[in-house]
Amino acid sequence: MGLSNMVLEKDRLWLFDWESSHPAAPMRTDEVGYFLSFSVGKVGARPGVWLRDFQRRFVTGASPRQLLDVMLALAFRFACGIPDAEFYIRHWPVLPA
Repeated sequence: MGLSNMVLEKDRLWLFDWESSHPAAPMRTDEVGYFLSFSVGKVGARPGVWLRDFQRRFVTGASPRQLLDVMLALAFRFACGIPDAEFYIRHWPVLPA
């Protein structure tokens, strides 16, 4: 669970899994977020290594639908103010499928 999985409304804390909240929700948000959590603070020192890892894990051999799911997961994290996705969004054009 991360901040993007929680909403505080008055005295109630709502917890939810984005992937299960709606059939059209970003399907790989948790999986992408888990991967990105390991790169926090490390991307700057070895950006090529992290890009290759990301590419191998999420891009190489992916179907168009899988690529869309990854793109939506990154966009969701970025829109929630989670900065770890910005690096991969900026470098998306250089990731050959």
